[in-house]
Amino acid sequence: MIWDSRKIAQYLDASHPDLPALDVQHILFDSRKYNAASNSIFFALRGAHHNGHDYIKELYHKGLRLFVIEGSVPGDFQDALFLQVDDSLAALQSLAKAIREHAKPRLMAITGSNGKTIVKEWLYQLLAQDFKTYRSPKSYNSQIGVPLSVWGMPEDTNLGLFEAGISMPGEMQKLAEILRPGGVFSPILARLMARTLKAANRKFKRNYCFLTLRNSLFSRRMIRTCWRRFINFPICGI
Repeated sequence: MIWDSRKIAQYLDASHPDLPALDVQHILFDSRKYNAASNSIFFALRGAHHNGHDYIKELYHKGLRLFVIEGSVPGDFQDALFLQVDDSLAALQSLAKAIREHAKPRLMAITGSNGKTIVKEWLYQLLAQDFKTYRSPKSYNSQIGVPLSVWGMPEDTNLGLFEAGISMPGEMQKLAEILRPGGVFSPILARLMARTLKAANRKFKRNYCFLTLRNSLFSRRMIRTCWRRFINFPICGI
């Protein structure tokens, strides 16, 4: 996906400096992963142990010229673009929401305490032969990981598999607002289905049918048939 800095500024409700817009291909939040050959935007995120604003000068001297920051510009950085926001993480999530609003694919959220990544990869292997399927990379299921996953989704995708994980109360609602999934898949035993479905409906603020791994005897044909129903209808279940 390629966006430009003016379009991003619009979705972040931030003023764009009076400089030419820059193309953006990659989102960066870890200064160690900067690649001078890429067109990146750096979101200066605040964490428990690190503050992304502390690495702006280092990245500027490496050649990066586009930053999303909280507050005022921290110094004199000629020819650099700074998009100023109140909260860098909220801005990253707002950008992901904007991308999702323009995307057409049906998305499935894969949630649960354990097994999200292996189930996601298993489903991808089964479904990629029949659908333009995208799955979130690695274990990107956090407040940062989900927006990065949405950014990386190709425009021709018609089925998306996204992990959704939480560590604090209220985080699932934020992920639900980003993904707006058509359904939820959980790697749980059938006897836990009702309890987990109730929790998911509460977390995602809507009524979902739940796709569960009842046993290990699913055939490829069964999975693909159910996913065709998911693609073509609002809700489906296994």
